[in-house]
Amino acid sequence: MKSTNEFKVGQNISFGRPNGEKTLAKVIKVNRKSLKVEALQSRGRGRGKGAGRIWNVHPNLCAHAALGALDPLLPLKGPSTKANSHAALVTSALGKLTREEIGALSAHFARV
Repeated sequence: MKSTNEFKVGQNISFGRPNGEKTLAKVIKVNRKSLKVEALQSRGRGRGKGAGRIWNVHPNLCAHAALGALDPLLPLKGPSTKANSHAALVTSALGKLTREEIGALSAHFARV
């Protein structure tokens, strides 16, 4: 049985039932018996819950995960898959830019 002592605020985890859907999340609070996490991916089908939603999760349903577990080239689950996958691609591309390039882009879009 896992304890909340194994997790820290800001840590990336995945949560879900052992044989069910897993969702990448970030710990925002460690309670005595549960973790409060913010989903980094959409969860569910159809009218699923979007990324950014806050969940209270028992530690037995959580596992440690690196942020690299979220592959930006794979579409995220949920109703707005196309928009989510584009956002992930843009985020990964921005991570490869230098400060000068980001400054130039910011200046360009400030004029537009």
